[in-house]
Amino acid sequence: MWNLEGLAGVAALQGNYRRAARLFGGAEVVRAAADAAMVSNEPELLQGLIGRARDAAGEAVFTAEWAEGQRMSVEQVLDYALQEEACR
Repeated sequence: MWNLEGLAGVAALQGNYRRAARLFGGAEVVRAAADAAMVSNEPELLQGLIGRARDAAGEAVFTAEWAEGQRMSVEQVLDYALQEEACR
């Protein structure tokens, strides 16, 4: 599900920190449904992007958005990831 983390990272780099947090949380849902561990060739990069989004959004907002992503179904996560308006 690295692709979802990749989309979350892009959102963080674009300054869309709420979207990034929600996608990071949603990626956990998809991984759990697939019974897959997170595989990243660049864990430091991923942790840096998560930290960037957390710092910029603020802990409370980041945590709330991450939790919202975790409450989504797999289908909702994928739909959210594909929403064009959410990418802005």
